[in-house]
Amino acid sequence: MSVLPEAEFVAITSGQADVYGVLQPAARDQTAELITERVGGIPGIVSTRADIALRSYASAATWRLGRLTPEQEARLRAESPAVQGVAGVRLGDDELRVARMMQQDGRASAADIARRLELSQSTAYRITQYLLEHGIVTPRVEIEPAVLGFPLEAVISLTTELRSITGIATELGRHPTARFVSTVAGTPSAIYYGAFRDEEHLANLLTGDLASFDGIKAVHISAVLRVLTRSWLPRDGVRLA
Repeated sequence: MSVLPEAEFVAITSGQADVYGVLQPAARDQTAELITERVGGIPGIVSTRADIALRSYASAATWRLGRLTPEQEARLRAESPAVQGVAGVRLGDDELRVARMMQQDGRASAADIARRLELSQSTAYRITQYLLEHGIVTPRVEIEPAVLGFPLEAVISLTTELRSITGIATELGRHPTARFVSTVAGTPSAIYYGAFRDEEHLANLLTGDLASFDGIKAVHISAVLRVLTRSWLPRDGVRLA
């Protein structure tokens, strides 16, 4: 599954499933074919469970270590370029090609993109600026959590009462361990993916934070044993594969 171009994240896990993945189909109408045929048809797969993400409350891009002062964070935010947003944006073939190349190599210059994709340098520059200004591509440094002192990662599926979903997901999205939080259409009500210093750190989330919420009916935990793909890039331990 990790070789699928739609695979943003794939890991071997313990718990209810042997493999956990986050897939991003290129178009909504491709979801059924992706799940039932391309994933379900992989040799060795006995069963699958698909939960459709509805609303995101945290992502790897929002995960912070908390090592900067509020003043330092404010200064960095002030330096960030304004993003116009993706509403009404339509991407042509060249824009998609450039976006995919920027995804594979975030350091590529307009000259690199022009040469590799056989575009003029002015066209490559115009497209890269367009993608950045509209937030379609957002450069960031992605470091394996283990290198930063968070070697334990876990997927937590939460089943809650309907009236409690939004409040719980919002609070969990603010938690310092949260790398992905989303409400989903599926068996659970929400999925929480977190990075932890050790088992005690994870236990504190379960017996402290989660135990304090009203409305949680069931919790299922899968520990991540090995990450195969993160941010669409294959991994080999803490290195790129």
